[in-house]
Amino acid sequence: MNLVNVEKYKNSLFGNIKNKLSDWLELDVGQTIPAQEIFRFLHSVKGSAGMLQLCGLMAITEKLFD
Repeated sequence: MNLVNVEKYKNSLFGNIKNKLSDWLELDVGQTIPAQEIFRFLHSVKGSAGMLQLCGLMAITEKLFD
């Protein structure tokens, strides 16, 4: 994977994180996020972060799993 592709994937990952968090923050009072959805999101972020060698982000997701 060349540097241009890595940057493209990093930007995509950060965009996806931003979009998901924005969606969750816009929920109406009383609406909840299913635990399975949060788990899938964190699992996806952790895997992508690992592949892109974003060690800090990967460590954060590991702590959130705990």
